[in-house]
Order: sequence, then structure tokens, then C-alpha cells
Amino acid sequence: MWSPPSAVVVDGLSVHFAGLVALKNVSFSVETGTVLGIVGPNGAGKTTLLNVLSGAIRSQSGTVQLLGQTLVRPDATRIMHLGVARTFQLQEHFGKLTVREFLLLGLHQQLRSSILGSILRSPAMRAEEQRALQQVRRALDAHQLGFVDLDAPLNALPYGIRKRLDIVRAILSRPRLLLIDEPTSGLSEAEVAVMIRIVQAMRQHGEVTQIVVDHRIRFVEQVCDEMIVLNFGEIVDRGEPEAVLGRPTIRRVYLGE
Repeated sequence: MWSPPSAVVVDGLSVHFAGLVALKNVSFSVETGTVLGIVGPNGAGKTTLLNVLSGAIRSQSGTVQLLGQTLVRPDATRIMHLGVARTFQLQEHFGKLTVREFLLLGLHQQLRSSILGSILRSPAMRAEEQRALQQVRRALDAHQLGFVDLDAPLNALPYGIRKRLDIVRAILSRPRLLLIDEPTSGLSEAEVAVMIRIVQAMRQHGEVTQIVVDHRIRFVEQVCDEMIVLNFGEIVDRGEPEAVLGRPTIRRVYLGE
């Protein structure tokens, strides 16, 4: 039976910083439409791996294939145009943007108005802006965030709301591959339950391949089809979450049991 090609193929990836090994000969693949979880102790290389896949940093060796394109030294711009989006642990990176400005970043590649049209506020530019705002409002409603004031400063909102808005921003870019970094960090149990529903809804539609890094093992267990355990930059285990977490060695090393 025919099956779609893997959305991600990583082969022999290694990254080091000033002699410190962050990733060592990492290889794995992710099937299209599935959710891969990446777990491991602090300093295991989880965020470094996402940074390589998003083009934020470059590896010293190895290759990355994303959505059918082999990238020996991938850069962020090329990866973004392939249909890759990511979330961030800290939305403070976005300074004093309003909710409106922050979410419109997700539509950046879809906007067609010229720079001159933007400056002169041409009719075409104003019409496009209204269409973009309609998309933003529909996305907010779909994620039970319709109550959020678009003119509110992003950093003035509760942390849990900002985390959900970051997911919405990424979804607005219509990604084929979504990299999600620590979605439950700092969230209450009720907010974690909402995040579980968001990730599961995307998985059920099967349109977006997801790679999720998170420290909450039970979150990863509930939302992911497979999981990878990283330790000191190396993959020490991989498989279905229930099987991996059931292995005594993983429970001892990672969970401290």
C-alpha cells in the first residue's frame, strides 16, 4: 500500500558550541501527519534540535530533509517558505506588539500588498488588511480565544493565553510542519488540558505534521504517536510513548525512579 513520504528525515545530525556537544549523530524520521514528541532532561539538546529544524542554527554535520527537500545547511528563510512554522517558549521576543500585530505575523507570507501600497494605504492594501483580520478573528474563535482584545499589548496578557496565541499565530501561516517548543511550560493543569485538545485536534485532521518538545511526560504521552528520548545530545530511545515510558531504564534515567 502506498504511503506518503516522511515529512522529516534527519541523518547524522551533530551540533557543538565551543567544544560542548549539543547533538551527536542524531538520526530519525517523522511520518506525514503524525506527532513526534521529544523529551529528555535539561540540556539534552531538545531545543537545539528544533533550532536546527527551523533554521535558527546550523549543524556541523548531517543532513535534514523537510517536506521532500534535502537541506545540507538549511536557513530560516528557505525553511519558512517550505511550510514550516514554530512556536517559542517566550513571547517576550516580540517586544511590545499588540495581539493584532503578533497574529498578523502568521499571515506574513500570504500578504501581497507592496511596500508602497502599505505606505500609501491604497484601497488594495486596506482590503487585504480586512481579509487578514477576518482570518485572525476566525482563528481566535476556533480556538476559544474570541474574547481577546486585538489591540491589547501581547505582554500584558496572562501567560497561558499568550501560549495559546502563539499556537494560533503559527497555525495562521498554514504550516505543513509545525515545531512546538514547550507548549505546557508554566501552565496550570486546566491550561494543559486545553493545549492537549489543540494538539489532538490538529492530529485528527492529519494535515499538519508536528514535532513537540515538552517536559511534561504525560502531555507527550497523550498527544504524540511516537516519542524520542534525548540525553546528552544523543537519542537513547524511541517508540510509542507507552512502550518507551514502560521501560525500566528510561524510568530510572529520565523519571528518577
